Amino acid sequence: MAWLTAIDPNRLNAYAALAAAAVALVALIAPLLWRVLSSPRLDVDFENRRRWRRHGQSGQVLSLYFRVRVTNTGWRSAVAVTGVLAELLDASGNPVLEIDPFILKWAGSPQQAGPGGIVLLPRQSEYVDVFRVNWNMAAGQGMPDGLHSFELIPKDPTPRALQLQFPIAGQTIRVLVLSDNARGSGLEFQLPPTAPPFAVNTLSVKHRPVDRFGLSLEPWSEEPPPRLVSGISVASAEP
Repeated sequence: MAWLTAIDPNRLNAYAALAAAAVALVALIAPLLWRVLSSPRLDVDFENRRRWRRHGQSGQVLSLYFRVRVTNTGWRSAVAVTGVLAELLDASGNPVLEIDPFILKWAGSPQQAGPGGIVLLPRQSEYVDVFRVNWNMAAGQGMPDGLHSFELIPKDPTPRALQLQFPIAGQTIRVLVLSDNARGSGLEFQLPPTAPPFAVNTLSVKHRPVDRFGLSLEPWSEEPPPRLVSGISVASAEP
């Protein structure tokens, strides 16, 4: 113990003060660090497969629905999760003035909890309906020869009397998913310059992720359209 008595008492006091400060700092930072590491995280994705594409028919109109999947990859529940149509851009990248931002519809939650969105538990996924492409099979009803349009899908049937249906002409559809306690994320769709002839199963769109501000540095991802076997989409048989 002789070495201990040889140490300057002032130095010992300084070491003790530093140790106490380090303990206090750890006690202060640890809860904040744990909160950050365990916070909910929203991942938004799309694939050119059946889970993200749904078919429907009303009378003589066939529809192909495009959806995004939202997954909470964090360790806590995400609250007030809301899908938003942030912007519609024309082929030149200019905003389409007939559209304002509006809330999109959760495909699996028809009874959404008011305007506050839904709760996503850790590892839970839900789908957001974004738009559908319509084909009118009846001749002489304004859409001859399978000419088709796309239609945005708001949560409310007619939000502020906005135009929701447009001809396919290379537009970009920007979707954001926001939450009260998780960092937002999003995705962009880019439609083809012209609609292919009557191809309810083969229409493919480009897509890429965006951040919560609607910005993306990643290139467009363009998956090949589903392969057809005897006129039936292979994608329709996928899980």
